[in-house]
Amino acid sequence: MTSTEVPQIFLDIAKQDLKSSQLLFENKCYPQSIFLFQQSVEKAVKSMSIFTGTTNLKKAADKIGHKGVTFYRMLNLNWMENLKSMRKNKQKTEAFAQMLDVDSTGMDIIEVENDAKDLDIWTLTYIKNTQDHVELSDNELTDILAHISEIEEEYIYALSEGTDFIKTDEEWLQFIEEVTEFIKKGVQYYVENPEEVDVDIPENISEIVEEEFKRVFGATDKETWNQFANLILDSLYINHLLFGLSIIMDPHAISARYPDEDFNPMEFYTLELPLVTKLPKITAITEGLLVLLDNFYSRVQGSELRRLALENNTDI
Repeated sequence: MTSTEVPQIFLDIAKQDLKSSQLLFENKCYPQSIFLFQQSVEKAVKSMSIFTGTTNLKKAADKIGHKGVTFYRMLNLNWMENLKSMRKNKQKTEAFAQMLDVDSTGMDIIEVENDAKDLDIWTLTYIKNTQDHVELSDNELTDILAHISEIEEEYIYALSEGTDFIKTDEEWLQFIEEVTEFIKKGVQYYVENPEEVDVDIPENISEIVEEEFKRVFGATDKETWNQFANLILDSLYINHLLFGLSIIMDPHAISARYPDEDFNPMEFYTLELPLVTKLPKITAITEGLLVLLDNFYSRVQGSELRRLALENNTDI
């Protein structure tokens, strides 16, 4: 079994778990239905985490376990490190602002960092609180589903606006220049601050990066990078949904299977429980998500950008 096969195998199992959950729900086996639904979400998260290279098979088992939210904490921690680096590197911040066509003085990196820290604190608290069974209230569940609906509407709107993010050759050339400048300023920071890295960096690294970056860009075109932008859009949508579904389902990995001194899953998971009542709606969301995830994998594996990345010993 190769590393490229593992995410697809996880995804195929997630689909089977979801189908089994639906059959059990139809037969009023609610605890078992909830458990297999949780398993479907968990395997979809692990599939995505391995596919993106954030984890491998062992890390997915050891670090994520039954807590899909843990994967999104890992992503947030990486984001926090990037923000910290950007805050230290004024040149990089200015180049990033130029790419986004905003005034760098209006980019409050510290505020964004604080938001990321708040999310990390919330995630840690959530993980701690769900070590034992914690059930979301009807209002909390409704709020999460409403947020998922908002994300879906934004995604559909973005698709309706068109998928050509770079429309002309002039825009393409400008994009190449801006991205190249952004990368050059980023690496130049480490030339001026060698204590930040553990390797020796040549003084002409900016020129090396510019030459290599333009060589790779020159082998592609705006259509390929529009394709890449659409894959990023899909990735953001998929991860938002998986995060929301993980918040809903993570607490039920154990409680839906095993009784405790003061807890009987057969008595708890009934039609009186908001999660059980709303499960058909959540199932429909997840069903569509798994189809999109399958399509996403196929498009990434078959993309021109993937071929270029492999040729240049990188990965996407």
